[in-house]
Amino acid sequence: MPDIRKIDHNFSVETKLNLNDICFLDTKDHPECIYGLIIDKVFRRMPDETAKNVNQGVYELNSNTSGGRFRFFTDSPYVAIKAISPDAPPVSHMSKSGMLGFDMYEKNNYVKSFIPPEKMSDGYEGLHRFNSRRKRQLTINFPLYNSVKDLYIGLQKGASFRADDSYRKNKKIVFYGSSITQGGCVSRPGLAYPTQVSMKLNCDFVNLGFSASAKGEPLMAEYIAGLDPDVFVMDYDHNAPTVEFLEATHEKFFRTFRELKKDVPIILMSAPDVRFHNGDWIKRRNIVYRTYQNAVSTGDKNVFFLDGMQLWGKGDWRICSSDALHPNDIGHYRMAQKLLSVIKKIMT
Repeated sequence: MPDIRKIDHNFSVETKLNLNDICFLDTKDHPECIYGLIIDKVFRRMPDETAKNVNQGVYELNSNTSGGRFRFFTDSPYVAIKAISPDAPPVSHMSKSGMLGFDMYEKNNYVKSFIPPEKMSDGYEGLHRFNSRRKRQLTINFPLYNSVKDLYIGLQKGASFRADDSYRKNKKIVFYGSSITQGGCVSRPGLAYPTQVSMKLNCDFVNLGFSASAKGEPLMAEYIAGLDPDVFVMDYDHNAPTVEFLEATHEKFFRTFRELKKDVPIILMSAPDVRFHNGDWIKRRNIVYRTYQNAVSTGDKNVFFLDGMQLWGKGDWRICSSDALHPNDIGHYRMAQKLLSVIKKIMT
Protein backbone atom coordinates (compact mmCIF):
# COMPACT_ATOMS: atom_id res chain seq x y z
CA MET A 1 0.00 0.00 0.00
CA PRO A 2 1.59 3.34 -1.00
CA ASP A 3 2.11 6.07 1.57
CA ILE A 4 -1.05 8.17 1.78
CA ARG A 5 1.06 11.30 1.30
CA LYS A 6 1.99 10.15 -2.18
CA ILE A 7 -1.57 9.79 -3.48
CA ASP A 8 -1.56 13.25 -5.02
CA HIS A 9 -5.13 13.51 -6.32
CA ASN A 10 -6.53 12.89 -2.87
CA PHE A 11 -5.23 16.29 -1.76
CA SER A 12 -7.67 18.09 -4.06
CA VAL A 13 -10.90 17.15 -2.27
CA GLU A 14 -12.69 20.30 -1.20
CA THR A 15 -13.68 20.40 2.45
CA LYS A 16 -15.24 22.79 4.95
CA LEU A 17 -13.56 20.99 7.84
CA ASN A 18 -11.17 23.32 9.62
CA LEU A 19 -8.13 21.02 9.48
CA ASN A 20 -4.88 22.16 7.93
CA ASP A 21 -3.28 18.71 8.02
CA ILE A 22 -6.08 16.58 6.53
CA CYS A 23 -5.52 14.30 3.55
CA PHE A 24 -8.43 12.61 1.77
CA LEU A 25 -8.41 9.26 0.02
CA ASP A 26 -11.03 8.12 -2.45
CA THR A 27 -12.55 4.84 -1.30
CA LYS A 28 -13.07 3.78 -4.94
CA ASP A 29 -9.29 3.73 -5.31
CA HIS A 30 -9.16 1.08 -2.58
CA PRO A 31 -11.40 -1.82 -3.61
CA GLU A 32 -9.40 -4.06 -1.27
CA CYS A 33 -11.06 -2.17 1.62
CA ILE A 34 -14.63 -2.35 0.32
CA TYR A 35 -16.99 -5.18 1.23
CA GLY A 36 -20.62 -5.82 0.37
CA LEU A 37 -20.65 -3.43 -2.59
CA ILE A 38 -19.72 -3.23 -6.24
CA ILE A 39 -17.85 -0.14 -7.39
CA ASP A 40 -19.70 1.62 -10.22
CA LYS A 41 -20.66 5.21 -10.99
CA VAL A 42 -22.41 4.86 -7.66
CA PHE A 43 -21.87 2.00 -5.25
CA ARG A 44 -24.23 -0.93 -5.88
CA ARG A 45 -25.03 -4.22 -4.19
CA MET A 46 -25.27 -6.32 -7.34
CA PRO A 47 -24.73 -5.78 -11.08
CA ASP A 48 -27.34 -3.32 -12.32
CA GLU A 49 -28.30 -5.42 -15.34
CA THR A 50 -29.01 -8.43 -13.14
CA ALA A 51 -31.02 -6.29 -10.72
CA LYS A 52 -33.08 -4.89 -13.59
CA ASN A 53 -33.91 -8.38 -14.79
CA VAL A 54 -35.10 -9.42 -11.32
CA ASN A 55 -37.73 -6.69 -10.90
CA GLN A 56 -38.08 -2.92 -10.99
CA GLY A 57 -37.98 -2.51 -7.21
CA VAL A 58 -34.71 -4.40 -6.90
CA TYR A 59 -33.29 -2.30 -9.72
CA GLU A 60 -34.30 0.97 -8.08
CA LEU A 61 -33.04 -0.06 -4.63
CA ASN A 62 -29.82 -1.62 -5.88
CA SER A 63 -27.89 1.58 -5.23
CA ASN A 64 -29.03 1.64 -1.60
CA THR A 65 -25.77 0.74 0.10
CA SER A 66 -27.07 -1.47 2.92
CA GLY A 67 -24.34 -3.82 4.12
CA GLY A 68 -21.52 -1.84 2.52
CA ARG A 69 -18.34 -1.44 4.57
CA PHE A 70 -14.97 0.24 4.27
CA ARG A 71 -12.42 -1.55 6.50
CA PHE A 72 -8.92 -0.30 7.21
CA PHE A 73 -6.12 0.24 9.73
CA THR A 74 -4.79 3.67 10.58
CA ASP A 75 -2.97 5.51 13.35
CA SER A 76 -4.53 8.86 12.44
CA PRO A 77 -5.72 10.83 15.51
CA TYR A 78 -8.93 11.59 13.66
CA VAL A 79 -11.12 10.19 10.87
CA ALA A 80 -13.32 12.34 8.67
CA ILE A 81 -15.74 11.43 5.92
CA LYS A 82 -16.93 13.37 2.91
CA ALA A 83 -19.90 11.64 1.29
CA ILE A 84 -21.29 12.61 -2.09
CA SER A 85 -24.88 11.45 -1.92
CA PRO A 86 -28.38 12.80 -2.52
CA ASP A 87 -30.89 13.79 0.09
CA ALA A 88 -33.95 11.57 0.49
CA PRO A 89 -37.57 12.20 1.46
CA PRO A 90 -38.18 11.78 5.21
CA VAL A 91 -39.72 8.56 6.46
CA SER A 92 -41.92 8.96 9.51
CA HIS A 93 -40.84 5.77 11.30
CA MET A 94 -37.09 5.65 10.52
CA SER A 95 -34.42 8.14 11.47
CA LYS A 96 -32.26 9.96 8.95
CA SER A 97 -29.16 8.64 10.74
CA GLY A 98 -30.27 5.11 9.85
CA MET A 99 -31.38 5.83 6.32
CA LEU A 100 -28.64 8.21 5.14
CA GLY A 101 -25.99 8.06 7.86
CA PHE A 102 -22.70 6.23 8.23
CA ASP A 103 -21.36 4.79 11.45
CA MET A 104 -17.88 3.71 12.51
CA TYR A 105 -16.65 0.82 14.64
CA GLU A 106 -13.27 0.02 16.13
CA LYS A 107 -13.17 -3.75 15.88
CA ASN A 108 -16.65 -4.67 17.21
CA ASN A 109 -17.13 -1.53 19.27
CA TYR A 110 -19.28 1.35 18.14
CA VAL A 111 -17.37 4.65 18.01
CA LYS A 112 -19.23 7.30 16.05
CA SER A 113 -22.22 8.11 13.86
CA PHE A 114 -21.77 10.45 10.91
CA ILE A 115 -25.23 11.99 10.79
CA PRO A 116 -26.48 13.93 7.76
CA PRO A 117 -27.85 17.44 8.25
CA GLU A 118 -31.57 18.10 8.20
CA LYS A 119 -31.31 19.28 4.61
CA MET A 120 -28.59 18.51 2.10
CA SER A 121 -28.24 18.62 -1.66
CA ASP A 122 -25.12 16.65 -2.56
CA GLY A 123 -23.80 15.06 0.60
CA TYR A 124 -22.15 16.03 3.84
CA GLU A 125 -19.01 15.79 5.97
CA GLY A 126 -18.30 14.44 9.43
CA LEU A 127 -15.36 14.21 11.80
CA HIS A 128 -14.35 12.11 14.80
CA ARG A 129 -11.30 12.78 16.97
CA PHE A 130 -9.85 9.96 19.04
CA ASN A 131 -8.57 10.62 22.55
CA SER A 132 -5.18 9.04 21.77
CA ARG A 133 -3.03 8.16 18.79
CA ARG A 134 -2.45 4.49 18.08
CA LYS A 135 -3.11 1.98 15.33
CA ARG A 136 -6.79 1.11 15.05
CA GLN A 137 -8.85 -1.40 13.09
CA LEU A 138 -11.82 0.58 11.79
CA THR A 139 -14.97 -0.20 9.85
CA ILE A 140 -17.21 2.47 8.35
CA ASN A 141 -20.70 1.18 7.55
CA PHE A 142 -22.54 2.70 4.57
CA PRO A 143 -26.14 4.01 4.71
CA LEU A 144 -29.02 1.54 4.64
CA TYR A 145 -31.49 3.46 2.48
CA ASN A 146 -29.55 5.83 0.28
CA SER A 147 -27.17 5.82 -2.64
CA VAL A 148 -23.56 6.96 -2.35
CA LYS A 149 -21.80 8.31 -5.42
CA ASP A 150 -18.45 8.84 -3.74
CA LEU A 151 -16.99 8.47 -0.27
CA TYR A 152 -13.74 10.11 0.79
CA ILE A 153 -11.95 9.27 4.04
CA GLY A 154 -9.95 12.06 5.68
CA LEU A 155 -6.87 11.19 7.75
CA GLN A 156 -4.05 13.27 9.16
CA LYS A 157 -1.31 13.85 6.62
CA GLY A 158 1.43 11.28 7.18
CA ALA A 159 -0.81 8.84 9.03
CA SER A 160 -0.51 5.16 8.25
CA PHE A 161 -3.19 3.47 6.17
CA ARG A 162 -3.62 -0.11 5.01
CA ALA A 163 -6.44 -2.47 4.16
CA ASP A 164 -8.03 -4.73 6.73
CA ASP A 165 -8.37 -8.13 5.11
CA SER A 166 -8.72 -10.05 8.37
CA TYR A 167 -11.87 -11.82 7.21
CA ARG A 168 -11.21 -12.08 3.51
CA LYS A 169 -10.54 -15.80 3.95
CA ASN A 170 -13.31 -16.30 6.51
CA LYS A 171 -16.89 -17.39 5.92
CA LYS A 172 -19.32 -15.30 3.87
CA ILE A 173 -23.04 -14.98 4.60
CA VAL A 174 -25.62 -13.79 2.07
CA PHE A 175 -28.89 -12.37 3.40
CA TYR A 176 -31.91 -12.11 1.12
CA GLY A 177 -35.16 -10.53 2.17
CA SER A 178 -37.39 -7.52 2.68
CA SER A 179 -37.07 -4.05 4.18
CA ILE A 180 -36.30 -5.72 7.51
CA THR A 181 -33.26 -7.40 5.99
CA GLN A 182 -32.27 -4.10 4.38
CA GLY A 183 -32.23 -2.53 7.84
CA GLY A 184 -35.63 -1.01 8.52
CA CYS A 185 -36.06 0.56 11.01
CA VAL A 186 -32.80 0.83 12.98
CA SER A 187 -31.31 4.14 14.10
CA ARG A 188 -27.91 3.60 12.47
CA PRO A 189 -26.39 1.15 9.94
CA GLY A 190 -24.37 -0.99 12.32
CA LEU A 191 -27.52 -2.10 14.14
CA ALA A 192 -29.15 -3.89 11.18
CA TYR A 193 -29.31 -7.56 12.10
CA PRO A 194 -27.16 -8.81 9.16
CA THR A 195 -24.40 -6.38 10.17
CA GLN A 196 -24.61 -7.38 13.83
CA VAL A 197 -24.38 -11.08 13.00
CA SER A 198 -21.42 -10.69 10.68
CA MET A 199 -19.59 -8.37 13.05
CA LYS A 200 -19.85 -10.84 15.92
CA LEU A 201 -18.57 -13.65 13.69
CA ASN A 202 -15.93 -11.47 11.99
CA CYS A 203 -17.07 -12.68 8.59
CA ASP A 204 -17.96 -11.07 5.29
CA PHE A 205 -21.56 -10.68 4.18
CA VAL A 206 -23.76 -9.35 1.41
CA ASN A 207 -27.09 -7.68 2.24
CA LEU A 208 -29.66 -8.31 -0.47
CA GLY A 209 -32.63 -6.89 1.41
CA PHE A 210 -34.94 -4.95 -0.91
CA SER A 211 -37.92 -3.10 0.57
CA ALA A 212 -41.21 -4.45 -0.80
CA SER A 213 -39.27 -6.06 -3.67
CA ALA A 214 -38.01 -9.47 -2.51
CA LYS A 215 -40.36 -11.70 -4.49
CA GLY A 216 -38.39 -14.93 -4.72
CA GLU A 217 -37.55 -14.85 -8.43
CA PRO A 218 -35.45 -17.80 -9.67
CA LEU A 219 -32.94 -15.34 -11.18
CA MET A 220 -32.21 -13.99 -7.71
CA ALA A 221 -31.67 -17.51 -6.36
CA GLU A 222 -29.24 -18.16 -9.21
CA TYR A 223 -27.41 -14.90 -8.56
CA ILE A 224 -27.05 -15.65 -4.85
CA ALA A 225 -25.71 -19.11 -5.62
CA GLY A 226 -23.12 -17.46 -7.87
CA LEU A 227 -21.86 -15.44 -4.91
CA ASP A 228 -20.68 -18.75 -3.43
CA PRO A 229 -21.90 -18.10 0.13
CA ASP A 230 -20.90 -20.27 3.07
CA VAL A 231 -24.30 -19.62 4.68
CA PHE A 232 -27.49 -18.35 3.03
CA VAL A 233 -30.22 -16.65 5.10
CA MET A 234 -33.53 -16.68 3.21
CA ASP A 235 -36.03 -14.22 4.68
CA TYR A 236 -38.40 -12.93 2.01
CA ASP A 237 -41.95 -13.96 2.96
CA HIS A 238 -42.82 -10.39 4.00
CA ASN A 239 -42.75 -9.22 0.39
CA ALA A 240 -44.89 -11.95 -1.11
CA PRO A 241 -48.08 -10.05 -2.07
CA THR A 242 -50.37 -12.94 -1.06
CA VAL A 243 -50.28 -16.25 0.75
CA GLU A 244 -50.81 -17.99 -2.58
CA PHE A 245 -47.85 -16.15 -4.12
CA LEU A 246 -45.61 -17.25 -1.26
CA GLU A 247 -46.76 -20.83 -1.58
CA ALA A 248 -46.05 -20.79 -5.32
CA THR A 249 -42.56 -19.33 -4.98
CA HIS A 250 -40.97 -20.17 -1.62
CA GLU A 251 -40.05 -23.81 -2.04
CA LYS A 252 -39.28 -23.23 -5.73
CA PHE A 253 -36.79 -20.52 -4.76
CA PHE A 254 -35.23 -22.81 -2.15
CA ARG A 255 -34.90 -25.66 -4.63
CA THR A 256 -33.39 -23.42 -7.31
CA PHE A 257 -30.63 -22.41 -4.92
CA ARG A 258 -30.21 -25.93 -3.51
CA GLU A 259 -29.75 -27.47 -6.95
CA LEU A 260 -26.84 -25.10 -7.55
CA LYS A 261 -25.36 -25.33 -4.04
CA LYS A 262 -25.86 -28.85 -2.73
CA ASP A 263 -24.27 -28.47 0.69
CA VAL A 264 -24.47 -24.78 1.62
CA PRO A 265 -26.36 -24.31 4.89
CA ILE A 266 -29.66 -22.46 4.35
CA ILE A 267 -31.52 -20.74 7.16
CA LEU A 268 -35.22 -20.21 6.47
CA MET A 269 -36.75 -17.36 8.49
CA SER A 270 -40.37 -16.36 8.80
CA ALA A 271 -41.61 -12.84 9.50
CA PRO A 272 -40.87 -11.58 13.04
CA ASP A 273 -44.02 -9.44 13.35
CA VAL A 274 -46.41 -12.36 12.82
CA ARG A 275 -47.94 -12.03 16.32
CA PHE A 276 -49.10 -8.50 15.57
CA HIS A 277 -51.18 -9.77 12.65
CA ASN A 278 -51.94 -13.53 12.97
CA GLY A 279 -54.42 -14.64 10.27
CA ASP A 280 -52.66 -14.93 6.93
CA TRP A 281 -49.32 -14.34 8.62
CA ILE A 282 -49.64 -17.65 10.45
CA LYS A 283 -50.31 -19.25 7.07
CA ARG A 284 -47.16 -17.60 5.68
CA ARG A 285 -45.13 -18.85 8.62
CA ASN A 286 -46.44 -22.38 7.97
CA ILE A 287 -45.47 -22.19 4.29
CA VAL A 288 -41.89 -21.36 5.24
CA TYR A 289 -41.88 -24.18 7.78
CA ARG A 290 -43.26 -26.58 5.17
CA THR A 291 -40.35 -25.77 2.84
CA TYR A 292 -38.07 -26.73 5.73
CA GLN A 293 -39.96 -29.95 6.50
CA ASN A 294 -39.95 -31.04 2.86
CA ALA A 295 -36.21 -30.47 2.60
CA VAL A 296 -35.54 -32.45 5.77
CA SER A 297 -37.74 -35.28 4.51
CA THR A 298 -35.50 -35.62 1.44
CA GLY A 299 -32.42 -35.98 3.64
CA ASP A 300 -31.20 -32.38 3.53
CA LYS A 301 -29.05 -31.94 6.65
CA ASN A 302 -28.06 -28.35 5.90
CA VAL A 303 -31.39 -26.59 6.20
CA PHE A 304 -32.53 -24.78 9.35
CA PHE A 305 -35.74 -23.00 10.39
CA LEU A 306 -35.99 -19.87 12.51
CA ASP A 307 -39.55 -19.25 13.61
CA GLY A 308 -40.53 -15.59 13.33
CA MET A 309 -42.83 -16.06 16.29
CA GLN A 310 -39.75 -16.61 18.44
CA LEU A 311 -37.36 -14.02 16.99
CA TRP A 312 -38.38 -11.19 19.34
CA GLY A 313 -38.63 -13.29 22.48
CA LYS A 314 -41.66 -14.09 24.59
CA GLY A 315 -43.17 -11.79 27.21
CA ASP A 316 -41.95 -8.41 25.99
CA TRP A 317 -41.89 -8.94 22.24
CA ARG A 318 -44.09 -5.88 21.64
CA ILE A 319 -41.21 -3.52 22.50
CA CYS A 320 -39.24 -4.81 19.52
CA SER A 321 -41.08 -2.98 16.73
CA SER A 322 -41.28 0.63 15.60
CA ASP A 323 -44.64 0.27 13.83
CA ALA A 324 -46.00 -3.25 14.54
CA LEU A 325 -44.14 -4.32 11.40
CA HIS A 326 -40.47 -3.33 11.26
CA PRO A 327 -38.11 -4.16 14.13
CA ASN A 328 -36.50 -1.28 15.99
CA ASP A 329 -32.98 -1.43 17.44
CA ILE A 330 -34.07 -3.93 20.10
CA GLY A 331 -35.87 -6.08 17.54
CA HIS A 332 -32.86 -6.25 15.24
CA TYR A 333 -30.62 -7.09 18.21
CA ARG A 334 -32.83 -9.99 19.22
CA MET A 335 -33.02 -11.27 15.65
CA ALA A 336 -29.24 -11.16 15.46
CA GLN A 337 -28.92 -13.14 18.70
CA LYS A 338 -31.25 -15.86 17.44
CA LEU A 339 -29.39 -16.10 14.15
CA LEU A 340 -26.03 -16.19 15.89
CA SER A 341 -27.10 -19.18 17.95
CA VAL A 342 -27.75 -21.11 14.73
CA ILE A 343 -24.85 -19.87 12.60
CA LYS A 344 -22.26 -20.50 15.33
CA LYS A 345 -23.30 -24.15 15.35
CA ILE A 346 -23.10 -24.28 11.56
CA MET A 347 -19.62 -22.79 11.47
CA THR A 348 -18.09 -24.99 14.18
